[in-house]
Amino acid sequence: MFKLEFSTENAAFEEIAGSSEVYRLLLVIAERVKKGDRDGIVIDLNGNIVGSWQLNNEQTKGEK
Repeated sequence: MFKLEFSTENAAFEEIAGSSEVYRLLLVIAERVKKGDRDGIVIDLNGNIVGSWQLNNEQTKGEK
């Protein structure tokens, strides 16, 4: 299962720049997964911790 949660309630996510910041964060996380990381914190462009993510091999009930 992959779980990602972050807040978009600060200046880094305002207006049009907000969609760019979401995109940037997803790229950062994808690179970390590619390097073998299994979890981490999400840090916005301004250096604020805005969330976390986790990747594990456990399946949730009903998944195959």
